[in-house]
Amino acid sequence: WDWSGRRASPAAMAAAGQQSPQQQQQQQQVPVTLEDAREKGELQRGYYGLLHCVAHQNLAGSLLQASPQALDSLLTALAKGASTHIDPAVRRICVQVFERLLQEWCSSDGSELVPGFKNFAVQQLGGQTLLGLFGSGTAAQGSNGTCPASRQLGPLDARDAATVALLGEVASALKLLQEKCGDAFAVHLCGQVLPESRLPGELQQQLAQHVRDSDAKQLKEFLR
Repeated sequence: WDWSGRRASPAAMAAAGQQSPQQQQQQQQVPVTLEDAREKGELQRGYYGLLHCVAHQNLAGSLLQASPQALDSLLTALAKGASTHIDPAVRRICVQVFERLLQEWCSSDGSELVPGFKNFAVQQLGGQTLLGLFGSGTAAQGSNGTCPASRQLGPLDARDAATVALLGEVASALKLLQEKCGDAFAVHLCGQVLPESRLPGELQQQLAQHVRDSDAKQLKEFLR
């Protein structure tokens, strides 16, 4: 299953429609029709929308009744959507669900309803989701953002309203992680995430400082 949504994008569906089953097999792809790709893309968006409704209708506790395997699959899908989906609006939905689960399942005193969830959130929401903003870490073509960080938004366009909304949500999520996870998040951010981002050293220092000291609005403006 492609949680990034790339195979359901218009360009990918058009390309798939022009390929023969033999060509798709050579590329290790399951033969699909345009309708298959469209339905899978809509199903994926519907799944994330359902999780968003559950989390924001005070039903997050019901997810704890799921089997460990089902809960693991849910969180994995959420993490992949937040970090890799081609639609920034879908990424934002996934980040919002992550935030609500972090608020309801974890407390600032170190306790958590799901053992290991704080560490998972640090690794994924505070790691892969942030790295997903910068893509490969190379400057985005055509970006005209006013802040140096905006020129590092790999696959995203800093001029797009949906991307701006996503950056605001990620900024809020990073501040929430700082509140809930404290030093564990700071160590992971500075020791692993920022070096892996390939941002210039000065930008790494500025981002770490904003996460630690600035409010969510200031952090969002920096990311833009």
